[in-house]
Amino acid sequence: MLATADHADLDHGPRTKSGVERMCAVTRQVAGIDDLIRFVASPTGEVIADLKRKLPGRGLWVSLSYSAVA
Repeated sequence: MLATADHADLDHGPRTKSGVERMCAVTRQVAGIDDLIRFVASPTGEVIADLKRKLPGRGLWVSLSYSAVA
């Protein structure tokens, strides 16, 4: 049986995952995804920064520091 909810109880705000944490592949430190950049491999094999976090694939997370990204 499906549960029913009053429409006033539903959250109509933006769907973000700001509370989610990932580990940086370079520093090995755990941080929120707002403090990391996600990189994915394109079908042609080049590495692309996925700034909107919507590209398909597993991805690799790197800290937002210049030295980590370099």
